[in-house]
Amino acid sequence: MPKQHLTDTWIKNAPFCDKATWFTDPRYPGLRLQITRSTKTFHASKWDAAEGKARTKKLGAFTPKQNLKWAARQVTAFAQEVEEGSAVTTREEKREAELEAARNRPPTLIECVDQFLEFRSVDRKRKAMKEATRRKYRQAVENHLAPWVDTHIDELPALAIREHLNGMQIKQPQGAMYVHNALGTALRWFNKQHMASITVPGLTEATPTGTADVDHDIAIYPQRWAEIEALGDPVEAALWKVRWLTGLRITVLLPMTWDQFNAEFGTLSIGQDKQHPPRTIALADAVVEIISTLPRRSDFIFARPSGAKRWQMRSIGLNVSQDMRHLWSDASTACYVHDIVHGHLCGQTEGKKKVRGHYTDPPLETQRDAANKIAGWILARAQPQDGKVIDLKGATA
Repeated sequence: MPKQHLTDTWIKNAPFCDKATWFTDPRYPGLRLQITRSTKTFHASKWDAAEGKARTKKLGAFTPKQNLKWAARQVTAFAQEVEEGSAVTTREEKREAELEAARNRPPTLIECVDQFLEFRSVDRKRKAMKEATRRKYRQAVENHLAPWVDTHIDELPALAIREHLNGMQIKQPQGAMYVHNALGTALRWFNKQHMASITVPGLTEATPTGTADVDHDIAIYPQRWAEIEALGDPVEAALWKVRWLTGLRITVLLPMTWDQFNAEFGTLSIGQDKQHPPRTIALADAVVEIISTLPRRSDFIFARPSGAKRWQMRSIGLNVSQDMRHLWSDASTACYVHDIVHGHLCGQTEGKKKVRGHYTDPPLETQRDAANKIAGWILARAQPQDGKVIDLKGATA
């Protein structure tokens, strides 16, 4: 290591070196100057007796402010830190900076999804997401976005993921939409929580929900009802009838137990229904009669003959399970049922209006009156009597 009488003028005028060259000056013990092809940098060095090794630290590049006098003061301070055992070397600073960057780095895709699902597992402004839904969200991302689950979300190839989902949409339109929703909600939640701007990849065009395919033709109501009546099991037939006459979701009806049904008062107690809070609804008289005449096979009202499992509704001819709720809404509209009563009976959260700042339930008698009107409207068109032609534009009763 060449020795040199260092001055600010000499350092300023010293030529750059093709190879890194070190210079020292006996007047400044512990100070070293490194000159490369493009830089002139001060370094400090001090023997650490406790560790039995030399400790070094990069001080900074030579500038008019960071001159020789400044470097000498830094060397003295570093030497004192080494003696006190509090010195931090350049390597240690670099390692700490890497650790800090790793701590502040956005999570991987699957970690982000897990954080979002943990957040949504608790009641906050919105009701907690059900465990089954959380499990489906994670499985959707894990199964269909497997190549990117361990990629940090700030490095996600948005275009590649979009092309993957668009391709998936051709063969699995609803599955692609589910992955699109799971990915989008998790990343948007992260952006909101951390004030980040992570790109949210997804489908170019969302998959249609399919509700437009419902056949609303009232003229085929008798055929619909006849197909339900022709089902071999009375409990399965009752499940279809109750679904049509109440507009309730299948996720409400299938797990419904006898304890939830009150035949005397004609009511049904319902737990959490998507975002709709637990509630008690009044049933139409026709629905009460249908449920009351069913055999008790198990704790579940709509149990299979073995009592071990509940029915899984399948399409039968003209009838599709998800269509029945829409047909019930048609009847509700025809009967001019108020939005609050409509939403309370079938569990539509948009029908739950605020009244003077408080959420209120409509009185049972009001509910029962509306339920009977709707059920009566449907039955009058689905069960023509004595071959008479029913005026489809007639009364709603």
